[in-house]
Amino acid sequence: MSLEYLSGNALCTVGQYTATESVDLETYSIWAYQTANNETQPRLFDDNIQRSVHFDTLNSDKLRLVGRRRPTPGRWNWVSISANTWHCIQVTFDNTDTANKPSLYVDGVNQDVSRTEENAPSGSLDSGGQAVRIGNSSGQTRGFEGRLAEAALWDQILTEDELDSVRLKGPLAVPSGLILYVPLRGLGTTEPNLAPAAGALNGTVIGDTFAVADHPPVGPYVGLDSSKTAEAAAAAARRVISIS
Repeated sequence: MSLEYLSGNALCTVGQYTATESVDLETYSIWAYQTANNETQPRLFDDNIQRSVHFDTLNSDKLRLVGRRRPTPGRWNWVSISANTWHCIQVTFDNTDTANKPSLYVDGVNQDVSRTEENAPSGSLDSGGQAVRIGNSSGQTRGFEGRLAEAALWDQILTEDELDSVRLKGPLAVPSGLILYVPLRGLGTTEPNLAPAAGALNGTVIGDTFAVADHPPVGPYVGLDSSKTAEAAAAAARRVISIS
């Protein structure tokens, strides 16, 4: 299953999660199925201090990362993705030095040959301890339109082999360093955070226009109803999952 964001105010927020703000090494992973782009800079991830992974509507809808340094956070963009189909979007970034560059993978393929640095980062890392938002900004004005699933964040840089394991099997295939894993099941106002880290906070669904949609082409998350596990796994192998 996945969560479909149907309007600009839809948002899943994982409450103030200080651990995600203090890490120097970051890996993001999420499945996205974009159906429209009527909002400005629609978010995949956002933490309200600087950092976000989003689509740049001012630049051909290219995937974009904004870092979390002050006074200059650093901004990079890569490529656009096709609409109305699932894509696995993964970003790795070593924040320990301002000379470091982030890397983007779309469906397992490194996109750094297309990376453009809009401005270089400078200053110190901002560790504001803000909540992590999935699919929107804190003000609910940067709404993603389409389906999102399997949102995850690690406090380490995953290797390409590990990224492939996450893409094919789900975030729990690489539990080490996993500090946020929200499958986005669409079963209610609370979205469970299945990260093994102690004190992991659950996500809260905000907004009035969500719908449950099909699962992306990845193995089922832990916690899926056991009667449907075999069905879902078989469908994943066919790259078509339709469960409810």
